[in-house]
Amino acid sequence: MPRRKKTMGTGAVVSILSKFVHPSKEVRDKYPVRAPTHRLEGCIVVREAIKTINRREQSSIVFTHDDFPNVALYACSKHLKIVEEGPESAFFNREESNNQQRSRSANVNNEEEEEVPFSADVVRMMESVRLGGAVGDEELLTRRDEIEIDDDRDPLPENLMPVQGAENECHFSEAWGHNGLCHRRVASGGRKTEPKLHLEPGAQIGKLELFETLFMKNYIVNVLLILINENIKGESVAYGEFLLWLGLWFLMATVVGPSRDAFFSDRLCDEFADAPFRLTKYMSRKRFNQILVAMRYTNKDPPSYKDRFFEVRQMLDAWNLNMTEVFEAGWATCLDESMSPWTNKYTCPGFVWIPRKPWPYGNEYHTICCCTSGILFAQELVEGRDRPKEKQEEYSEFKGATTGLLLRLCKSFFHMAKIVVLDSGFCVLRALVELRKRGVFAHALIKKRKYWPKYIKGDEIKAHFQGREVGTADAISGTLDQVPFHVFAMKEPDYTMMVMSTYGTNERNDRHRTQRIYKENGEIKKTHFSYPEVMSNYFRFRHSVDDHNGRRHAPISLEYVWATKWWPNRVFSFLLAVTEVNVNLAKSYFITKDAPKPQLEFRRLLAKALINNKYILHDKAAVGIRRSPRGQHLTSHNLVKLPPYRKFKGCRIVKSKSQYPQATCEMGHRKIRTYCSCSPGILRCDQCFVLHCMEEENAAARSD
Repeated sequence: MPRRKKTMGTGAVVSILSKFVHPSKEVRDKYPVRAPTHRLEGCIVVREAIKTINRREQSSIVFTHDDFPNVALYACSKHLKIVEEGPESAFFNREESNNQQRSRSANVNNEEEEEVPFSADVVRMMESVRLGGAVGDEELLTRRDEIEIDDDRDPLPENLMPVQGAENECHFSEAWGHNGLCHRRVASGGRKTEPKLHLEPGAQIGKLELFETLFMKNYIVNVLLILINENIKGESVAYGEFLLWLGLWFLMATVVGPSRDAFFSDRLCDEFADAPFRLTKYMSRKRFNQILVAMRYTNKDPPSYKDRFFEVRQMLDAWNLNMTEVFEAGWATCLDESMSPWTNKYTCPGFVWIPRKPWPYGNEYHTICCCTSGILFAQELVEGRDRPKEKQEEYSEFKGATTGLLLRLCKSFFHMAKIVVLDSGFCVLRALVELRKRGVFAHALIKKRKYWPKYIKGDEIKAHFQGREVGTADAISGTLDQVPFHVFAMKEPDYTMMVMSTYGTNERNDRHRTQRIYKENGEIKKTHFSYPEVMSNYFRFRHSVDDHNGRRHAPISLEYVWATKWWPNRVFSFLLAVTEVNVNLAKSYFITKDAPKPQLEFRRLLAKALINNKYILHDKAAVGIRRSPRGQHLTSHNLVKLPPYRKFKGCRIVKSKSQYPQATCEMGHRKIRTYCSCSPGILRCDQCFVLHCMEEENAAARSD
């Protein structure tokens, strides 16, 4: 039999790792030297509270411990382990306790009116912690040993904040039902606009031209190349050579296993123990590494305050600006998270752990995709607690981060009557209303995270659907800041699906039918129905960002192959990988009008286009951009004799005991001592040499 989960409540005995306990200064003073697994045992729970931990309002538990007789300790409730329950009447998950908790979050100032079994000095100290007093600065010392975790369980800060003023009050209608009026259809006439890519009229568009369009060419020419040439040891890097350098990265990312140096080795290829191809005919290893070491990403002066993201801000902004200029999304978009992998929290600003993600460690980006073409056209790096307090973001006047985030990512299509599909991680009614004021219609999945989102009476909605048939849909209308919205709900076999939306009706989409198989009263039932409009859009478009992430990560991730130790390079490789997927999707949607190619197959074609780009003059006698005479000699086709007392060992020339050692040529015609300068180690006679040169010319003609 499964054991019943213990319930938190006043008087419960709990245990917790000391590193999660606040105020952290008191714990460090008491235990100056402690193991990472050190725990506080025998803690007695006093009450629930909303505390600011890691710059976020979080549901916390206040408790006492014998080692801290005059201190009110607190920690996030998810870190506490219940050893022994308290009285059942004091459980926190009782309905009346939840109501008390919601009322506390609705008015933080009421917290000081609660009765607490502590002295007045302790109460003042707790109030100082809540208001961000002296303890707030001390928490910064513990952040080096903490990892920001997004486990999709904590309520959003906006859903805990109090309502400011009567003008912000939300009003719901008393009756269920929808009047059939869709505000988006009124604003746009019901048009479903197609995405647009702004290209030069009449120009022949290939993979190279699409890549240049979607990968911030102005930033590369006017910022990145200038910085590289200021720091490089050797000749200046031209634009064509830089494209070739990027193409080599894409080509190396078509296989996993070989080291970077293996692709530039002088040895003959060994299909069982080596890289499958050589890149020295395009660029030497020394030149490749020179460009890599010289990479810099900003030419702006650093701010007066500490900003760990300063190196990459200009690059991220340039990418977003370029996409705004060259691409216009279709009528439906999807906003979600994307992960860029990184494993060292000490070298990665904004490091986060998201257990539910396939790549759980690294940087999180909020990204938005066009649902029609699949192209990702805006991103914003999640900075978390590493974000400098001195830097003000656009739309920061809105309390809480979600509203400003959605406004920034949707700014490029204000007043165009497009829709945005959001998951429960962005379920903030205030944010949807602010988007509606700017001509953007949105809907978000409603999910209970300890509490229902602010203004949403989830339990009443569930009660309304109690006993209804599976597939039944209904809606209730409301207004916030005089902006109308609806809460749409649909009965599922074991729950009620709820969505808040500023557009849509209860009309069924007959082209989007589904079925449910469920068990009721011991009997298996099966039902078919059509999704309502808003539900249909949610199920059709919710995976747009995930599909883009899947193409970027699988089967081989460019970010994984670019095994850098300098974090700004990882941000650049993330943007490069996103652009690669965008080029594939853009070519499929705008040029060929067919399904996009498998990403690995397309990566090879894109690498070929970048390596053989039109900005490099290819010479038959010296393919690529070799600079040294030795390099030019190795890439030309010359029939060369081995010196006396020399022979080949692999592709190296070594000493020989005999003066003129001979071996059979490649085609087995006769024994010789000659070879082509482009491929040392392979003996070729006159006939073999002619065939070899003809094959090279045919291959070059096909590539042109």
